[in-house]
Amino acid sequence: MQALSAQIWEGQDYVPGSFDDWVADRRGRFMVAYGGDQLAGFNKLTELAPGQWWLEGLRVDPAQRGRGLARLLHENGVRLAEEIGTGRLPAVESFLDHSTHALACGGLLEDEWAWYEIRPFLAELQAGERLYWWRRPGGAPPGLVIANRPEPGLFWLNYADVAPGDWPALAAALPCLAARLGCQRLEGKPLASETVLTALLAAGWQIDPDVQMWLLEREL
Repeated sequence: MQALSAQIWEGQDYVPGSFDDWVADRRGRFMVAYGGDQLAGFNKLTELAPGQWWLEGLRVDPAQRGRGLARLLHENGVRLAEEIGTGRLPAVESFLDHSTHALACGGLLEDEWAWYEIRPFLAELQAGERLYWWRRPGGAPPGLVIANRPEPGLFWLNYADVAPGDWPALAAALPCLAARLGCQRLEGKPLASETVLTALLAAGWQIDPDVQMWLLEREL
């Protein structure tokens, strides 16, 4: 980030001095774009006051300009402002609408031995930084991960959803996500389908037979 900012305003860019605050801002969003393994651009979405959002600090590496990165960063910032500001996440809602896995789970996620409908809590989950998109290279459909860190070092998988053929890759990637978040342990109570269990076992997860269960639901 500093190397990119050094090329802005003859090395007098203000962004390096704001970086720590931008990353720590739990309400706003700091967004980055990569060209291969190199940071190509970034910008920041900031809430100035309730209902008022500010896009700032849009930067693109001069060597990466002309590829539409600024437009993508800007459009992503506008989309996030609309989602956070309205409490709706249309991309996640659409994903769940078309997910056979969500249907098999009854539209529920597990959290501390209770099962909740996902949709009413989407805004809360996003505000708590518990929603993650997982994407494979090559433009494959994304996967959705909902997780929590209830205690230091523990990554708790509340919900994971991906195309059936991508479960092995997602199961192998979850430890990387946990490590990025500073966690050394992975636990959860995922859907006990053959596809899910096979992928988790192949990735090194251990299945505890004492906590396998049936979840019964009755509409009121």
